[in-house]
Amino acid sequence: MIQLYAWMLLITICIANCGFWLFCFNRVNATGMPRKLTKALEKSCIVLCFAIPTVIAVAEGPAVVQWLLHARPHWWPGGAPWFNSYGGWCLAFALVVGPVWLESRRWIWPPHNLLQSH
Repeated sequence: MIQLYAWMLLITICIANCGFWLFCFNRVNATGMPRKLTKALEKSCIVLCFAIPTVIAVAEGPAVVQWLLHARPHWWPGGAPWFNSYGGWCLAFALVVGPVWLESRRWIWPPHNLLQSH
């Protein structure tokens, strides 16, 4: 039987992965480095955002699929060390940076000239 919490955990890991690489992408653009270096680092962030999960899925796909379908005894997949380490990193990133980012969204106000535009 499909375990909903395992799927929710996997979706959270995927969102946190994208959030981490978006964070890196934004930091690269905020540094003021030369354009060629900035563009190279941007492309690296985009490639790594998709390459790391793809490599992990190919290498440890059977263990993760087994966990997703039959996760009853375990809340985390066994026999998948790369998934465990990278998934743990993504979850830690989401737990630390996620609430800070959500709180920062509360304080974004439109510029004064847009508030009075007709």
